[in-house]
Amino acid sequence: IAELGSNTFMATNTNTVVLFLRRRDNYFAANTKNDVNKFFSTLSDVTINGIETPASKYVAHVWEGLDYADYVTLLQKSPNDKVKAHDIYQEYKKKISAKSDAKLYEAILDIEAEKLLYFILAYPQKVVIVKSGEKDVEKCFLGYEFSNRRGNEGIHAIQKGKNIDECTKLFDANNYDNPEKASTYVYRAFKGDYTSPIAEGMQSHINRISLVDMLTFDRPIFEKGINLNSKKKEFNTKWSKIKLGDIATIQSGNSAPQGEDMFINGTYPFFRTSDVAREHLTNNLTKTDSYLNEKGVKGLQLFKKGSILFPKSGLSTYLDHRALMGIDGYVVSHLAVITIKDTNIIIPEYLYEILTMIKARDVKQSSGYPSLNESDISSVVIPLPPIDVQKQIVEEIGKVDKSVSDSMLRIDKYESDIESLLSSLRFADSTLNAIAPFATKSIKYSDIEPETYITTDNMLQNKLGVLPFEGVANISSITEYKPEDILISNIRPYLKKIWFADKDGGCSKDVLVLRSADAIKYLPKYIFYMLRRDSFFGYVMEGKKGIKMPRGNKEDIMKYKIPMPNIDEQKRIVAQIEELELEITKARTLIENAAIEKQAILDKYL
Repeated sequence: IAELGSNTFMATNTNTVVLFLRRRDNYFAANTKNDVNKFFSTLSDVTINGIETPASKYVAHVWEGLDYADYVTLLQKSPNDKVKAHDIYQEYKKKISAKSDAKLYEAILDIEAEKLLYFILAYPQKVVIVKSGEKDVEKCFLGYEFSNRRGNEGIHAIQKGKNIDECTKLFDANNYDNPEKASTYVYRAFKGDYTSPIAEGMQSHINRISLVDMLTFDRPIFEKGINLNSKKKEFNTKWSKIKLGDIATIQSGNSAPQGEDMFINGTYPFFRTSDVAREHLTNNLTKTDSYLNEKGVKGLQLFKKGSILFPKSGLSTYLDHRALMGIDGYVVSHLAVITIKDTNIIIPEYLYEILTMIKARDVKQSSGYPSLNESDISSVVIPLPPIDVQKQIVEEIGKVDKSVSDSMLRIDKYESDIESLLSSLRFADSTLNAIAPFATKSIKYSDIEPETYITTDNMLQNKLGVLPFEGVANISSITEYKPEDILISNIRPYLKKIWFADKDGGCSKDVLVLRSADAIKYLPKYIFYMLRRDSFFGYVMEGKKGIKMPRGNKEDIMKYKIPMPNIDEQKRIVAQIEELELEITKARTLIENAAIEKQAILDKYL
């Protein structure tokens, strides 16, 4: 299944899903159905389609917490207490209108028979998932982009001097078995190969998932929908599994001391949720904004270096921040503190890496205020390999972390190179009013595709572009924008929200649209790069209006000056920056790949 993003086809602006299917022999499904019907008559869990004890495997996969003997009581229409207490059984009772228990059991068994049939049909099947990604990652994967620029319309390779076949990761026209191309993994799947290594450069785009993990079996209505993401984090492991509470203590942190006098001249670190959120994932948390003094720590519990912090209440719970404490410290009560009981059984660095793979939503779903309690976290099941295997996993993941760190340094360097290039320019200045005035044409919201609507909310901070708009805007009049226009959020300019438009659309009145007065003389991309600098946003903040929600002064913005060389020099500068931008994209892709690489390491050893 290939999921291609909104920039794959110029006209659609929507994601496209491509299915690669081979029809099975009709007798295969018919014979399997007969075997399932026979099972429901005999309750003998015999091999079907080469799958040993398929019903037991179904129970373990779907009816979590039950064993096969429990499930049989349901099939015998006399469910035991464990079955009756199970969430799936409770959902059946809610959804099925039955006048008697006999009718209820009859309806449940009909649904269970269909679920078991599809489970057995799907059980041996792996599915190759191809995802193009979004924004710069998608562009790098496709190897091409579309342009509406006058005189340069159409599809173009992303690297100058190369054609699309040389740039794309979609396919190799001359080699069906090139591991750097997505089509290779589809081709291999049709040959029955689901285990060959995935090339490093493709690991963020290619995944292999068991088909049973893409189907939802735990709902009372079996819809057979295929989800491109595996439903729940499961550790398939050759090692024993153990509950977190059996090898670690899980405690809440301390209530935050009240009063500034508790923090004056403080030297004892007090870790808050914001400290963990700032890092998101870190195996060496040492920095905090809060330090307590002797008075502040009185009566508080000190947690030791090597404890793991796990957000358990508040909005950050579902953001899955994790931190391994690199120093002793005190901890706020919104964080759970996980402390290993015996480091001869499990080491903190290994447990930390495992917990980064556990999603809070998989621990417990909540439709209200996000929260987990200590018992929820204690019940998390993890694989427990020998200590030497744990150390090997930590060592290899450490290499991935080093690669991420190096990539971040490279991004900083390339961004510094871009700024050095732009700040070194010495040409006559021109005001924005002369070269790129505001575009102010109003259009109706109904005239655009909803996902092309831009507001200050779906513009990303720190010059990272935009996200597609979701939902429907309750607005009639909007400002039109066109490809190669420059969009800047005029609310809170310090957030540095700016985007170089690559499509037609409309935006809210709080988003400024700048358009080159003459694209032949004033290259839009050059102007964009000059306005993307911190110095521009600093200038806007100097002339801002308002305190709580500052806005840029439009008159001042139009007076902003940038050096304006001739068109050939503009093109040369843009080409230089685009080369550096491509390197930045590669580095960001490597960072985005890190989670997949870590998962591959865990799969390898577990």
